[in-house]
Amino acid sequence: MYWDNAKKLAVSGPFAEFFGNSLGIFKLFETQLFAKARSYNRFIPMPYKSSGRIEIVNQSSEILMFHYKVNFLKVPKQDDDMLYFHSHWRRELNTELEKDFEILPYVEGSSRYIGTHIGVIGNKLYEKIWFGEGEIKVNINGDDEFPTLVSTGTEDYIGSGWE
Repeated sequence: MYWDNAKKLAVSGPFAEFFGNSLGIFKLFETQLFAKARSYNRFIPMPYKSSGRIEIVNQSSEILMFHYKVNFLKVPKQDDDMLYFHSHWRRELNTELEKDFEILPYVEGSSRYIGTHIGVIGNKLYEKIWFGEGEIKVNINGDDEFPTLVSTGTEDYIGSGWE
């Protein structure tokens, strides 16, 4: 997705992951921002000032049927301090020992964080068991030495500690 004729992507990543699937596993869920039953729905405002462009690219060798619907609300003028929608996606096959895994890279400028979706495949060395240990650190406004928020670990962040 591109906003206002920008050359740099605002949103990029696999289609299913954008709607909350991970690891190729389809799961039903619903929140105020997402709904996934037999289709993929997102209810997040994605404002722009002059233009928005969405590109869907089939990178598989199969021919796919693709049906879509985009609803929009035309407004006379966006506020000067309007926030654009951005989404960050990446895949790392292995983490590195003693190196923090960065969930979201540093973001500059005004923003509102609405969430994270993480999929994890356990290392075969641990016989399909993943403990999810390792604290979550959230640095806000340059607080590099001591994070603003710290949690017990991804086992609580992702919810796998309670399975």
